[in-house]
This record gives sequence, structure tokens and C-alpha cells, in this order.
Amino acid sequence: MKKQRTLLICVETVDLDDRAYGFFNDWLLELERQNIKAIVICLRKGRMSAFAQHEIITLPRPGAFLALRRLFELWRISWDRRHEYSAVFVRQAPVFVMASGWLWRLLGMRIILWYAHYKGRWDLNIAACIAHVVVTSVPEACRIWSRKAIAIGQSIDTDRFRIPATKAHNGFRALVLGRVSPVKRVDEIIDVFETSAFKTMHGSLTIIGKATDRAYEKKILELVGEHAGIRWMREGLPFDALPSELSKYDFLMNFYEGSLDKAILECMACGIIPLISTDAAENFFPESLHWLIARTKGARLSAIEKLSGFSFADRQKISSQLRDIVVHEHSLSHQVHRLMEIANQR
Repeated sequence: MKKQRTLLICVETVDLDDRAYGFFNDWLLELERQNIKAIVICLRKGRMSAFAQHEIITLPRPGAFLALRRLFELWRISWDRRHEYSAVFVRQAPVFVMASGWLWRLLGMRIILWYAHYKGRWDLNIAACIAHVVVTSVPEACRIWSRKAIAIGQSIDTDRFRIPATKAHNGFRALVLGRVSPVKRVDEIIDVFETSAFKTMHGSLTIIGKATDRAYEKKILELVGEHAGIRWMREGLPFDALPSELSKYDFLMNFYEGSLDKAILECMACGIIPLISTDAAENFFPESLHWLIARTKGARLSAIEKLSGFSFADRQKISSQLRDIVVHEHSLSHQVHRLMEIANQR
């Protein structure tokens, strides 16, 4: 008999020190809290929690005939352990579905593919045809398969990411969080900061994240060097160090115009007020806060001017509103519960 609450999970990385996948450690812990077991197949594993119920399996490391070795090992595990799981969840890696979807369907397993990126890819098109369901964070994060995709929110651990009790000041400490690349428009953020009320009121700007483009890295280094009050933590931070670091900041500046950046929700959960550009926020921000969604320099400067005039009590009210959105629509427990509902559908 198949166990009703056991998943086979395929993901690229399980590692707390990986900024992109570090959160998945908390995701697996939430599965255990909800009494769900997992057989996790990954390409790389690093530092992680000591899971009580999960088994983490790493596919063969690089070597001769790597692709074939990984493929046959994936098939072997899927077949040998077929009586131990009842559904398959693939996280942001369509290649797993392309490689083994035929076998999982043959075994009668329900295949759920998570994909969240504003750009579609050819492998997503193929994998989405094979999978039973495509799930994503918000509709804007999977535009190409919007009719088939089910939005189940992001996965923010709202117990870990929370408003610190000691936050009782009215500072102007702004933050940029995430990878530093042209699509993140960090150069535009620096320009806005330098000409805004934050700067004139002796505010600071901290950039936390690694660069993914050498030419852009050089450009940002030059801009940071030209301006006082701006620093760049170029190595980023391990995921489990992030909540305590976020307690030091008041505002997030994120000018990414693609899908909903997870960093925005992590900051909102910690009471950090975001100035953002993604249209995905229009669907869940209350209309009274739509002025925080700004796509031109003028609109951004106007929003900062408005923020600079707020009292601490005004800021607290906005912070609480934004955190409530994350708790009710994008919490880790909500996403896992919704995913298992989908996995159990037949």
C-alpha cells in the first residue's frame, strides 16, 4: 500500500548557505510539522537541518557519462521506491519532469511542477504538458502557462521572519536584497536614493547579494565607491542569518519589474516597508498602499518623500498591514497545506 502523505521531491539544491534555495530547508521542516514524509532527490546538498522523517538523496556527482548516470539513478529510485510515495513534487527544475515524467505517469503518480519566473522556457513548455498540475506563487510568475497554473502563494516562514520587538525608531535605513543584476535595476536604486529624502535625512543604503554579471558588478562597485552612506555586502548571507539581519532596516527598495520577488515578502513579514515596481503586487496590496508601487523616478521620489514624513506610529500601521498579507496569503504553512490538497486530488 502507498503511504498517503509521502512525497517524492526533486529539487536542484538543499543547502542553507544557498541564497536561492536556502529557504527549502524550512520548507522541508514544515512538511515534518504537518506529518508529511519526503524522499528528496537533489543535484547538490550542503548544510541543512537534521530531518527526522526525510531522506535526502544526491544524484551522482560530475564525471564520465554524468547525464546518463543521473538519469538511470533517477529512474532506479523512482521505480524501487514506488510503494513509498503517492505523488511527485518538482521544484523549479522542469528537466526532472522531462526525464522521468513518463515513468511517474506509468506508476500512476500525480506530478506537480512548481515554476515561478516571469520568463517562460522551452523546457517548461514540455514539462508542463507532462505534469498533471503546474503551481506557482502568483499568476504573474507563470504567464506562459497561466491557464494551467494554480497560484498557491510564496513560502515565507512567518515565525522566523517577523517584526522585531525592539524596532522602536524612525530611521531611514534602506535595503536592497537579492542578486545584483541588470534586471534588478540596482543602479537605478542608487540614483533614486542619492536624490531622495532618505539621503537628505542622513539615511543609509545597504545592498545584500552577489553579482551575476561582471560588467554590471563593476558598474555598481563604481557607484557605491562614489557615494557615502552606501555599502555592498557582496557575498550575500546564508538563509538562516537573514531574519536577524533584516531587523536592522526600515525600507526595501526593489525595482524588479518581473514576477513577485520572494525578498519582498520576506521583508514585509519583518515589518520592512517596500518601495517596489512589480505589477504583481497590485493584486494583493490594498488600494491605499498602491503608491508604494512606483515605476518612474518621479513616482519613486514622491513615495519616499511621503514615507519620510510619516511618524513611527504611521509606519507601524503600514508594517502591520503588509505583514498580515504575508501571513494570510504567502505563509509557508499555507503553501504546504495547499500543495498537499492538490497532491491528493485525483
